[in-house]
Amino acid sequence: RQMAEKYYGDIDLRSFTSDFDTFAAFVEELNILFDCPFTETLETAGRENWVENYQTAMELVQNISAEMPLQGDFAAWADQIRQSEAFAQLVALKDDALIYCLMQMPGGTDTESYVTMLAADELAYGSRRDGVSFDETPEEWYQVYCALDSQYTVPFYKGLEQEYAEMPEAEYLSLSKEAARSRVTSKETAVQAVYKALSAYKKEDTLNGHELVVFAPLILDVAETEDTLQVCCVVGDDRYRMNRVGNQGYCLLNEGGSRVPARLDFVKEQGEWKLEEIHWAKDGSGYTSSIEEMAPNKAVAQKMIDFDSDDMTRLLYDNLIQYMNLTDTSYMVYDMGYKTEDLQQELRQFLQLA
Repeated sequence: RQMAEKYYGDIDLRSFTSDFDTFAAFVEELNILFDCPFTETLETAGRENWVENYQTAMELVQNISAEMPLQGDFAAWADQIRQSEAFAQLVALKDDALIYCLMQMPGGTDTESYVTMLAADELAYGSRRDGVSFDETPEEWYQVYCALDSQYTVPFYKGLEQEYAEMPEAEYLSLSKEAARSRVTSKETAVQAVYKALSAYKKEDTLNGHELVVFAPLILDVAETEDTLQVCCVVGDDRYRMNRVGNQGYCLLNEGGSRVPARLDFVKEQGEWKLEEIHWAKDGSGYTSSIEEMAPNKAVAQKMIDFDSDDMTRLLYDNLIQYMNLTDTSYMVYDMGYKTEDLQQELRQFLQLA
């Protein structure tokens, strides 16, 4: 109740009990916003030990690969793997082992990749599929697995300026001053211009149709004249793969990201800011010399060097939360990146963060 009151403000929560459907929708919304014990489902149950099980799965795959290297007839080797005690232990980890396997794919053609593929197939389909010889590589297996869900995997980019412009200001997370001014819901035209420019830039990336890209510019300095606009920021992006995982439904598996200092130069044309050029730190590096070369002065350069990584994480997750709210989805989010315990607890209020 205290968490709900904090989010809903002065709204009388009793109004949500007017009828069953309204209350059910309210409870579902709470389940998305907060980690409420009374709305726990299969999607949220049992994730407390997932990191430990993930590590165990990794060790089992490595041990199996070392003890039974891929050689000879593939079908005979695969049967030997499936009949081993270690493989049975791996499969017994269920969804947590499947999470590990999916995070490793697409893979190579070494023994470990094929063991991962065999385990993923067993876990995803419940038992060995009749007639499957596994002529495909682990990467090909993964593409087929994803293709079953292609209708759900529409790539996402920030840049929905009109949609976000109509959203009310809201603080989903306790953002710092720098992160708060970088929110896409900001009414500042400079912020909107940066998101629009980066959206166009990010859309040039080639994706395989099974990725979700969330980006955020942590804006650290804005210099504006009547006809020019210069924004210095650190551009972060997180990439997720969207997969179905057993009892946990559809999950977002983090597969990496980047944090690159940048300077965006705009000129005003017909009353709107048009991007003239993006200057990136050389090789995406954080070296002082390459950032100082790009920045307008040493003070701004120092801000770009010393940016708060937690601010960036909050801002990226804030954009992910807004995306989920707009698309009415609630996926379990698996992110192996380092986050302090306080930040993890903060994010769990808003996401099903494993």
